[in-house]
Order: sequence, then structure tokens, then C-alpha cells
Amino acid sequence: MSECRRKILISSNVIILLLAIAIGSCLISWDDEVFDNQPTIQGDYFSQITKDWDRVPFTELHVTDQTSCPDGTELVFERVWYGMTIACDCLDVKKNTFWLDGKCTGAMERKGCVQVDAHTAVRQGQFEGKRICGTRGGVPFVNVTRVDKDGYCPNNTAPCVPDADPENIVCYDIKAGKKNCPITDLKFVKNSEVDAYIANNYNSYEFNSTTSIVTSRLTNSLPPTSIQLEHAPCIDGQTQSAIPKTSFFPAEIMRMESGCPMETNSKLSTDPRFTSSSFVTNEYDV
Repeated sequence: MSECRRKILISSNVIILLLAIAIGSCLISWDDEVFDNQPTIQGDYFSQITKDWDRVPFTELHVTDQTSCPDGTELVFERVWYGMTIACDCLDVKKNTFWLDGKCTGAMERKGCVQVDAHTAVRQGQFEGKRICGTRGGVPFVNVTRVDKDGYCPNNTAPCVPDADPENIVCYDIKAGKKNCPITDLKFVKNSEVDAYIANNYNSYEFNSTTSIVTSRLTNSLPPTSIQLEHAPCIDGQTQSAIPKTSFFPAEIMRMESGCPMETNSKLSTDPRFTSSSFVTNEYDV
């Protein structure tokens, strides 16, 4: 057993999770006139942006209470719980005492300590009994057809949202039809508000007795390229953000995370591309 003994105060743990959406835009302005005045981002952090842009956007959502998404769809919102390390829980024997990284001895167990087994990471994609799945369509955002310098789509294509600002227009192949036009807005709203959104050409998907998801392909914005289920996504896409002032079960690996690391040049730690989808849940419901 490890000789490292750690005493950790345990308190109630409710981790608030925000469903966050990153719009298909970059962190840096590429205009030569303003580029010199913008913070530069280290190359390693660009990898997350390029991964986002390489994704094909969502064109339709599905809400299901099944244990997996329907064929041809994938999870829209998911989160990884990092798992637990092996430990010996002696909290009922001596207040706030918890032995990490080792097994309980026979003497410890006779005194009332309980063995905590290690647990592998879990991909969490169902919350409040539902899975939100999505259908992807069209081409990756990085390859999508955009308007020319005069604001027009190329021949044989048409704008998905004709009255959008030029920087927000993506063009679709006329032969393929609008079925591959991406979702440009996604919100969680009260069920009492759904009719007003439908009147503005939104689609609705009932989530629970009080809340629905509404989506539109016709808003004046670019499509989301990344959707996260967490507090505030890190600019380093390999790191999961921690919730401020959260108390974890001592054996949880997530407890060892120190939060989002700061990117050296820009001094950013969280990814400013993300906006909240207006829905809040907690780990007990995920």
C-alpha cells in the first residue's frame, strides 16, 4: 500500500454543467491591418480549432430515452468522467480520513474501513434519462463553400440563409438541396416558449416536462463546430474544465485536475468561442 496518506475534507458535491456551443469562427483575426495588434495563439492550441473545423456540422437533432443513438446519428452532448483510483475509505472510523492509492489492510477493514476499487473512465452521454443525438450533413466547415468578395455564392450553389451577413453565409449545392444546410442556432427553452420559436422557423424537440430544445438553420450566424457538456471549455481542448469551488469524492481522478491551463501568449485559459446553450444540469443527472 502506498505510504502517501492524504486527509481530505468531503462535502456535498453538485457539479454544475453548462451545455456550451462553439460557433465556427477563429480566435484570431486574420486581417493584415489588425493582426499585429491581436494576441497570438501557440501552435499546439490551434489543433483544437482545426479539429473543430474538420467536423461535418449537424443538420438535425433527435432526443431519445434509449441507451444508444439511432443509426446514422451520434451524441451531441457528452462528457468523460475520468474514473477513480484505488483507495481505502476510513471516514466512518476517523473523521476526514481517506487513504489514496492503496488497499485497506485487514486491520483497517476490521476497524470499519471500506475498500474503494479503481474505476475506469466513463463516457457520459445520457442526462436526465435522455440522449441528444444529431445527424451530420454536408461538408466539414473548413471546406464549406463561402460567398465571393462581392457577397455572392458561386454558380450552382445558393446561400443557406440569403439575408445573413456575408461573413455568416455558407452556400449549398443546388442539386443536393437545402437538406445539408447546417444548424446555426441551438437553445434550451421553456416549453411555454416553444410556439414563439416555431413561429420564427425553429424546429423543436421536447426534452422533459419543462424544457425543449429548439434549433434553426436560418439565423444570422455560422454553424456550431463544437458542442461541449462542461462548465467553461478550456482553450486546450485536451483538458476538461473544473468547476470552481467544487468538492469531489477523494478517489475521483477529476479531483486532481487544476483547471484550464493558461495559454502563454494570449493569456487565455478558456475558449472564448463558446456560448452557453442556457441549460444547466449536474453530475448526478448525467
